[in-house]
Amino acid sequence: MEKNKDIDLDLYQNILNEMSINLSVNSVDLNEYNKESVKELFMNEYLFRLNESLIVSKEHLPRLLNVLKNLPEVFNVSEFKEESGLSRKFAIPYLEFADKCSFTSKIDSSGKRKRLV
Repeated sequence: MEKNKDIDLDLYQNILNEMSINLSVNSVDLNEYNKESVKELFMNEYLFRLNESLIVSKEHLPRLLNVLKNLPEVFNVSEFKEESGLSRKFAIPYLEFADKCSFTSKIDSSGKRKRLV
């Protein structure tokens, strides 16, 4: 599938400015923006939804990967929280996102994960 390159980079920058460059992003009300333009940002992988209230940008992915690379091959949620400096509110959605992206793989119900990157 070819990705649409007609995205609104000004809108993307405005959203980035609202959310911050840190992994602990500010919540952004996407309803304030053009719905179709925002949809294009998600469809073209400029924005990603961690859960119903948290979104991150492609700019956050290298930061997440750096945190993961500093962890042991098998790690738990506490180790991720400590390495990333994130609260549980952010850590769990990021880890679930990392699983979805195949950066990590959840091993058991306690939250242990294997690093795949």
